[in-house]
Amino acid sequence: MLSKYLQSMGNDLQPPAQPVQFAGVDAMSQEGNDAFQILYQSGIFKGTSGLRMEPEGSTTRAQFVVLMHRLSVFAQG
Repeated sequence: MLSKYLQSMGNDLQPPAQPVQFAGVDAMSQEGNDAFQILYQSGIFKGTSGLRMEPEGSTTRAQFVVLMHRLSVFAQG
C-alpha cells in the first residue's frame, strides 16, 4: 500500500536488481516482497534485527511513528 501511494505521487520506484535477503520472505507474496524491497531501499522500512521482516508480526506505536516519519521525509524529498 505504501509503495503504491508513493508511486501515485509521481515517484518512480522499482524493486532493486539485487534484493536484500531477509528472513521471513517465504511468508510474503512476490508483490509484497517487491514492495518491501522498494521501501527498504528507500530507507522507509528497515525490518527488525537480524534482517527479519516479520510480515505477520504486530507493530508498536513507536514503530508506526518512525515509519510515518520516514515516509513523510521521503515524500517531501
